[in-house]
Amino acid sequence: MEADPRGGDVASVYRAMVHVLKTLPLASAISARDPEVFGKYLRKPSNLFERRPSTLGMREFLHMMQQAGTMRRDVDPRVVAFILDALTPALRRTFTADRAATDPDQPTSDELLETLADLLDRALTPPEGADLANGRALLLGGLDQVRAALAAALGRQEGERS
Repeated sequence: MEADPRGGDVASVYRAMVHVLKTLPLASAISARDPEVFGKYLRKPSNLFERRPSTLGMREFLHMMQQAGTMRRDVDPRVVAFILDALTPALRRTFTADRAATDPDQPTSDELLETLADLLDRALTPPEGADLANGRALLLGGLDQVRAALAAALGRQEGERS
């Protein structure tokens, strides 16, 4: 994100997250709530996906980006989150096999991602431009908090094993 000249707006973060998910199949399956991976568990009342731990979800992320000045204030984060969550399984299907090689009508994951990021940029960026510095600072601060929480959790686990 620091190397990306547009790093700090919604489209750049979405692009970076999707590139990471391409390399992490289990994380990708979790984010898409893949029924092939999780099967009947998804229909179980109070499953982990429904109870969602206190992690940053798409709606909360978009709301934070809106507050940081990187997303238009007249756009409803709840609706955009719903749309992006609905698109995740379709995007993820392009990761597993490059179907574009056998089906010329099927875009590659890179083509799909770049088009989606362009749409997000055009639809969500404030007319006066995104406050990239504020968005970048918010995101990097959030990463620092996640790292600290993980380190603390790992330290507790290590202490429990001793």
